[in-house]
Amino acid sequence: MPKLITIYYDNEPNYGVNATCVDFPCRNEFFNSMAELRSMALIEYGTSVRFIEITAKNYPQLCAAGVFNV
Repeated sequence: MPKLITIYYDNEPNYGVNATCVDFPCRNEFFNSMAELRSMALIEYGTSVRFIEITAKNYPQLCAAGVFNV
């Protein structure tokens, strides 16, 4: 069974999508749209991807869990 890859993203309307994943070759990547991010994830990781949106509500918990620590 393939490893589940978690991609955290911040979708900024009219700007693009910032994605963070410790499994990316580059830890942070920018995409023009959510569709572009999903397409890249499908090509790179197949269906073993889950997306978690970074929101004002969950950001403190993600930080506390060490998601953004290098």
